[in-house]
Amino acid sequence: MLHLFDSAYKLMPPLRTERDRKALIKGLKNGTIDVISSDHSPEDEEHKKLEFDFAEYGMASIENFFPLLWTALKDEMDLADLVEKFSINPRKILNLPIPEIKEGSLANITLFSHTETTIVERENLKTKAYNVPEIGRELSGMVVGSLYAG
Repeated sequence: MLHLFDSAYKLMPPLRTERDRKALIKGLKNGTIDVISSDHSPEDEEHKKLEFDFAEYGMASIENFFPLLWTALKDEMDLADLVEKFSINPRKILNLPIPEIKEGSLANITLFSHTETTIVERENLKTKAYNVPEIGRELSGMVVGSLYAG
């Protein structure tokens, strides 16, 4: 869609080639890349719905982070390894405690299904920004809910 100058795809860093995508997957699989993160960069429509050169960079991605990853990597990586890349490894690198799920602890978890699908629809987004290139697209995986601080 970038070839159509759709500003929803104006990202920093920019989208890369298929060769680059395959190299990233190889790095994830062989351990060269040990963390995946989301650069949730919401922009209001006023700053995105402009000519490509004038539009702001970024996309609202936090709600669809897991479905985007799972869609791209479900045939490439084991689910547990993928989850470790975005949930456990960042904490290890930053020397933060790894949360435990145990009785009496405050729950900080995201619940997801890797077998369900998500159809990204603007009216269902919780974000206040709608610069989401996936609107109308069906993604593998679904976030079911989240708990923060209990």
